[in-house]
Amino acid sequence: MEWVHVESSLIEKVSYDPKNEDLWVEFKNGERYHYFEVPYPVYRHLIDAESVGKFFHKEIRGKDYHWEKGEKEHKHE
Repeated sequence: MEWVHVESSLIEKVSYDPKNEDLWVEFKNGERYHYFEVPYPVYRHLIDAESVGKFFHKEIRGKDYHWEKGEKEHKHE
């Protein structure tokens, strides 16, 4: 699983594990959040969105996804 850098004033990069539907979001301030059971189409819409931050706030943050703040080790970071 690798990080994908996105064009956003809020979000630095995201990572997604389609097998477990785990989404990791790293913000510009270095904080990382892990969102569970995020369907693949939501991830694709996030990284393809004209405004990644707006999509994140509208479709992911504050929705019914369980999440936790934390770190995740990624190879090839």
